Amino acid sequence: MTGATRLAALALVGTCVCAPGAVLGHRAPGGRSVVAQVEPCQLVLLVAWFPPAGDEADALMTYATMGNLAAPGTRGAAADPTARLRTLYAARALAPLSIRVDGQSMAATSLEVKLVHDPPSSTRVAAVVLVTFDLPPGGRGVEIANADSHRTRFSWVDRSRGRFVVPGMHAGKWSSGVASILLQSRSGDSWPSCHAASTAASR
Repeated sequence: MTGATRLAALALVGTCVCAPGAVLGHRAPGGRSVVAQVEPCQLVLLVAWFPPAGDEADALMTYATMGNLAAPGTRGAAADPTARLRTLYAARALAPLSIRVDGQSMAATSLEVKLVHDPPSSTRVAAVVLVTFDLPPGGRGVEIANADSHRTRFSWVDRSRGRFVVPGMHAGKWSSGVASILLQSRSGDSWPSCHAASTAASR
């Protein structure tokens, strides 16, 4: 991920987590907000996951913070309660999501996790996960499938210079109850390689 891409994606944290109503709409039952940022050659997902209130949230926190759960002699991140909590919450955030290009599953090229207080200054913790996927040349569509549609809402941001569209979903608008979204090439043709796209843009 380029520095500019990373900064742009991190700027979405405020939209995804801190915007009025964004958190409160998911606090009681738990859930996630997903922002798909489309770059000329990459897909960047910003996923905010809010654990459900009550026993499950308490159990998650207890599991992650009890030092005696680490095996004797464990050192480093594996023995760090905060690191364990980040890993656990990131897994919950991403578990129902899958990315496919023309039907082929995609693996992430980078992943970053940040824990935030929800709401600020409270003891409740939410996770913000930033995931990057490199788009292969020759593709025609990117599908983001979601197996937890009743607790997930989607939005998308176009930084692809207009190369992609999402049928039925306007950029910058939230949609709930969505089982999948499809990012399609606006022209209907396959998208070029990153090198070709960069060359064309620089002319």
